Amino acid sequence: MFKTHHISTYLRKSRVSATNFNSISHCPSQILLQFSSISSLKVIWRKDRRLDEAIENDKVCNLCRRVVKEVLNEPGQVIPLRYLEKRKERLRLSVHIKTFLNKNPGLFDIYLDRIKPKSQPVPFLRVSSRLRQ
Repeated sequence: MFKTHHISTYLRKSRVSATNFNSISHCPSQILLQFSSISSLKVIWRKDRRLDEAIENDKVCNLCRRVVKEVLNEPGQVIPLRYLEKRKERLRLSVHIKTFLNKNPGLFDIYLDRIKPKSQPVPFLRVSSRLRQ
């Protein structure tokens, strides 16, 4: 059917330059076939376990980073635990805050404090001193 030639020979024969390349109507069909076959290269899929592990670790790190950033953006860099629980959806947490804190114990310090002067003490979170260093 078609003889195999380099694409440069087709370009020289049809005198297609960079300026008139937009008018493809006068180009031989072989050039278009050559360009279309380049984009449909097939690559064998191989599973890379180290890459998969790195992606999973990065997901956990990004989740921790979002929660720490949320606490650091608060005034005084502390937040009541129940307020953070209400922001769970915005932070895209799939677990409760207490479960998250149990899985990541070194991120935050939990202490009791009052929201209002005459109210009962409630648990507050602040970034741990180890994380600040």
